[in-house]
Amino acid sequence: MRNKNRVTEATYNGVIVIYYYIYAAIPLHLGCTCRTVLELGSGIGLTGIVVCRSSSPTKYIFSDCHQTVLQRLKDNITNCLTNSDSNSASVSVEELDWENVSDEQLQRIQANTIIAADVVYDPDVIACLVKLLSRILNDKVQENHPDVYIASAVRNPQTYDCFKKELERAGLRHVIMKDSVTQVFPYNRASTIEMTKIYV
Repeated sequence: MRNKNRVTEATYNGVIVIYYYIYAAIPLHLGCTCRTVLELGSGIGLTGIVVCRSSSPTKYIFSDCHQTVLQRLKDNITNCLTNSDSNSASVSVEELDWENVSDEQLQRIQANTIIAADVVYDPDVIACLVKLLSRILNDKVQENHPDVYIASAVRNPQTYDCFKKELERAGLRHVIMKDSVTQVFPYNRASTIEMTKIYV
């Protein structure tokens, strides 16, 4: 139970950080309106629900790959967004397997902003994640490279270093965003939480 609580807290912290940057810091540079946002590893949908209710993207695509997770995700979207008068974004849910996603699926999505919260926790999936990000960022069909932001609660420094090294091997550059963001919700600031912008 203690380990489960730590994972839950770290996941919550990662979501809060990506919310801060989407809502407060990122709009200073690119804005979140008039954009198609793809979220990788949406889980229960907390990140996307917060973003849709506060930043008003044109389209928001939740994604995950397990049927039970996708069903829970759809239920949460129905409860929190579909019946909300404050949400103007077009929302959808995609079954997206990082290992097996097709070029046709990525071209159909055509997202110009990619976000994810707390997806860098398992060394076994890091290579798949980075390979997918490389495909998205090097897509020749899109006129402009999409903006990619990954918020991570660094529970295991070795795993996080593995992620950064995998980015380098894939020829992807990254920068840790240092924007000062006002605290709106309480979270454990003693935790190491980083927002990484990834680009080519």
